[in-house]
Amino acid sequence: MSVDYLIQNPVDRLDPDIRRRAELLFDKILSYSYKLFAWAECEDLPPKLKAVTSPDVIKRNIFYTMLLNDEIHTYDQVSLSATKLTLRYIHTIG
Repeated sequence: MSVDYLIQNPVDRLDPDIRRRAELLFDKILSYSYKLFAWAECEDLPPKLKAVTSPDVIKRNIFYTMLLNDEIHTYDQVSLSATKLTLRYIHTIG
């Protein structure tokens, strides 16, 4: 491996299409993050982040599960908890 290859900016080595997509993605992520962190109404969420409470959504029993990497729980613990929740949900609608 040459020294020039090691010194070169890694972004310059990306395929142009991937680079364009990454730039668009990072722009959206940073813009969204800034808007969220700069949100002045600390007691209320931005409209796009509010929970959907329409009767149609409630009728369909839509639930969301968020798994966070907390560096404490093992993969098996998280998997077991998700399985228990799924089985409990199936039991309640079954």
